[in-house]
Amino acid sequence: MKRTSRLLCIFLCAVMALLTGCESYDNFYNTFFKEEEPEYIQKIRIGVLEPMTGGDSADAQAEISGIELAHELFPQALGTDVELVYADNQSDVAVCPEAAQSLVDQGVSVILGSCKSTLSLAASDVIAEAEIPAIGITCINPIITETNRYYFRVCNIESFEGDAAARFVYYGKGASEAAVLKQEGDDFAQALVDAFKARMTSCTGREFSVTVVEYPAGTTDFTPYLFDLSTVSSGIVYFPVNAQTAANVIKQARDADYRFTWVGGSGWSSIESADPAYAASEDRYLDGVCYVAEVNIDSVETAMSQTFKEAYAQKYGAETVPPDGAALGFDAYLLALEGIKQAESWTDTQTIANKLYNVYKLEGVTGNISLNSKGDPIKEVSINMICPQGHESVYVVVPKWGD
Repeated sequence: MKRTSRLLCIFLCAVMALLTGCESYDNFYNTFFKEEEPEYIQKIRIGVLEPMTGGDSADAQAEISGIELAHELFPQALGTDVELVYADNQSDVAVCPEAAQSLVDQGVSVILGSCKSTLSLAASDVIAEAEIPAIGITCINPIITETNRYYFRVCNIESFEGDAAARFVYYGKGASEAAVLKQEGDDFAQALVDAFKARMTSCTGREFSVTVVEYPAGTTDFTPYLFDLSTVSSGIVYFPVNAQTAANVIKQARDADYRFTWVGGSGWSSIESADPAYAASEDRYLDGVCYVAEVNIDSVETAMSQTFKEAYAQKYGAETVPPDGAALGFDAYLLALEGIKQAESWTDTQTIANKLYNVYKLEGVTGNISLNSKGDPIKEVSINMICPQGHESVYVVVPKWGD
């Protein structure tokens, strides 16, 4: 009876609305029948999947600072406000799937993160099942993009360091041969060495342009291995190893009067601190050492890099040096907006993912970003040299599309 009375009331109201004009009818329709659009349709939501607590939170904070700075400067896309939605994976691979799912449930268009490759991999299945594109920021493990077509990244994969080092040797130093010093059984180093050898072979047309010298784990006296390295006429040694071991070996080489040109990876950016006595010593045995830098915004000349540096200085202080993660986080946000703009939609996540594969020379802080068929970036990489006055960019590797 009550239901019949309510329906009769609604019917009478509808008749009155029709009699009093369209505006009244519209108000009636909106009140009784029109369904509210979900909040995620009304605005663009970009998810931030990061370890905001736990052991990895300090590294994540650098990425988050870059994302938030980019959001402050570019708060809209397609004429619609962008909202950042956060999920804390607590630096725990077991928590990652649940954190990623919470972002999916909140209707995000793109997910940014996570800091650490293991955390990104832990969220990968949820992201693939939801068919929502995710953009890694500093996660360098190639498996992330190789196994998930919805995962992209703005940082270079780890093996590209070997490729970039070889390009520097051949094009930057004009050398047609080089040596490699590598620990036996080190799979991570082997991947870098394989990339180095492949690029040197491609550049020189010679299969045996690289001489590999291996040493067993636990070696402390590198004298015999340094002698083997000295047989390579160019004097250039690629050494994919951590900064502490590198500093020890390079000092041994200098003490034995070997004047090699050492080339290492991004971990060497802090190599001076690996030897506690180096700062107080007058023996600057690390001068001339080169390494592949993760990011060197001072060597990148784009309008966006200048915008980033000025905005970062204004927000965090003129003396504050932006960490690599902040620059890459900024670029990840820009890449997310670019995918949404090209898709002309923020609800069609499959189209956003497809459009991200077509991104070509997007002007970013860390260079002009193009994505290859795996979702990895094709962009400039700086080779830095340690000098008395600091670290200077001495060569910029500019890979070509499809190369």
